[in-house]
Amino acid sequence: MERRPTKNQEAYELYLMGNKCFERWEPEKGFSYYQRAIELDPQFAEAYLGLACLYPNYSDEPYGKYFKKYIDKALEINKNLPQAYILIARHNYAMEWNFPAAEENFKKAFSLNPGLAEAHIWYSQYLLLMGRYSEAVREIERARELDPLSMDMFGQAMTTYIALGEFDKAMEMYRKSQEINPGSIYPLTHLIRVYYLTGKYKEALDTSREWCIKGNTDPKISMHNGIIYALSGEREKAKQIIEALEAENEYPQRNYGIALIYASLGDSDKAITWLEKAYKNREFAVVFIKCDPEWNPIRSDTRYKPLLKKMGLPED
Repeated sequence: MERRPTKNQEAYELYLMGNKCFERWEPEKGFSYYQRAIELDPQFAEAYLGLACLYPNYSDEPYGKYFKKYIDKALEINKNLPQAYILIARHNYAMEWNFPAAEENFKKAFSLNPGLAEAHIWYSQYLLLMGRYSEAVREIERARELDPLSMDMFGQAMTTYIALGEFDKAMEMYRKSQEINPGSIYPLTHLIRVYYLTGKYKEALDTSREWCIKGNTDPKISMHNGIIYALSGEREKAKQIIEALEAENEYPQRNYGIALIYASLGDSDKAITWLEKAYKNREFAVVFIKCDPEWNPIRSDTRYKPLLKKMGLPED
């Protein structure tokens, strides 16, 4: 029988509520649940990991400072917590671009619990970023065996199949995710990509509008809408979104989004210029430039491979 992370039933229920908020992408509510769980049980290590995941999503504080604080506290309580090493690995590759460290921390997590679906999900993402595609598929399929109901698993499975151009499999994962959690916002971002990458622009735009409503995002600065307009030939509308994004300083992936729209317009020079800005700004999504098919139009640009090298990503 799996060990319960706390003996306090109320704290455990609050923790589970925090997890549900995380799945629905309600970070502030989730953070509150984790805090209340810790108030009831200050030795609740897993709840500290929840805080580490959610804190930066609605705070202006530096991510690394509070991430380390909560991770360190969790490991102080339980040094053999595999979920902590998974989060450290994700921080290594997503925020620090320290890919060798990420590999080592995944190994630590697997040594503590080789049957943890969460480890296989995020290791699959890491492998995808590194261009190790067959291994990424193996890991996400293993994750699905271990936890066939996980929304994170469905999202990463869709990401993987999209990268490989296996859009039918990506759609199958979307449909199964909706059987389990109808209306979940997380898989919608991947569904939008499936639609526009297969030329279904009306469906893509309809889904993007739905995502904007559910995610409280202004469609005038929607990166997805800009890509859809660019690919469907509505160049002026795409450029209007670029202009709106240029004026939107608070948008967290602004430079990356502008670069993607320019790539979709076939303007390699401007795409690389804005991608360089995203790199200098250390925008999280830049780690996907090797695996995401949206970047295919600029891969022949002479500045593309040097950017991979600067980030520490494989060039081949």
